Amino acid sequence: MHNSSKAFNFSFTCLMKQKNQKEIVTRKIREGIFHIQEIISGRYEKFRATSFIGPHRVDFYSIFLVTTGYIKHDIDFRSYECKSGDIFFMLPQQIHLFETARDFGGYSVVFKSEMLQSSETSLPLIQNLRHTNMLSLNKNQAIQIAALFQRMIREQDQPDSFSPSLIRSYFSTLLLELSRIYQEVVAGAEWTEGGTVLVERFRDLVDKHWRSVTTVTGYAKMLFVSPGHLNQIVKASTGRNASELIQERKLIEAKRLLIHSTLAIKEIAFQTGFEDPAYFNRFFKKWNRSTPQEFREEILKKYNSSF
Repeated sequence: MHNSSKAFNFSFTCLMKQKNQKEIVTRKIREGIFHIQEIISGRYEKFRATSFIGPHRVDFYSIFLVTTGYIKHDIDFRSYECKSGDIFFMLPQQIHLFETARDFGGYSVVFKSEMLQSSETSLPLIQNLRHTNMLSLNKNQAIQIAALFQRMIREQDQPDSFSPSLIRSYFSTLLLELSRIYQEVVAGAEWTEGGTVLVERFRDLVDKHWRSVTTVTGYAKMLFVSPGHLNQIVKASTGRNASELIQERKLIEAKRLLIHSTLAIKEIAFQTGFEDPAYFNRFFKKWNRSTPQEFREEILKKYNSSF
């Protein structure tokens, strides 16, 4: 039998934070680029009662399968309530906070980008992780995914000369199976080279270049399509136009800086591409219905009251 207690401690001790620590810190994988574990039902609540787990950034990918109980948590300021059969995901640099749990148990795998093979980076699941943080599985799917976690744990905890290759194979299968489920549940028939793939390439470019490229025309040139075509495809796939997605990326970064740092509002405006702090305030309020300062105070109050 694998050492579940040891596995559990790996994940959550690396998220601990002292109560008097105000800054949101970045959590890293302690060793290597890959770790998988089982989370024993109810153990998280006992751990949380005696330890402090605050809001934090992660520098790795995470995939959690909930098999028992319930857990509520925030990912980049959105709240998710996960129950048995749900899968939730986290990307590097997202801000995360576990809020509450009841008899929470399941499996998790954390891994660095180096773990992904080139063919895996284009899978629907990986391409969409930046805006798909949760999937609900049916009973058969949940059993199938849990079995893959169990096989990886067995090879990790009782290794032999074949284990590294088997873990690599099971991990690839996990990503493929979850991508198949994602495509069936979320993308459906729209996942085509001419449609959603273009949108995902656009999102990827925005994520990388939002500071330096701020117009739809700029991204259209990088994608070798017309601005009108790009806008049409993005609108059909997401319900929003391309310009709105560019603005959304700025807003997410502004929110992260407001919570992750102690920078003044003026400095955050400059770092997110606004030369005029007053315009930054208007932009933020238009998209978030609160000023930057109001948002900072509201979220910090929420995080502090969670403990």
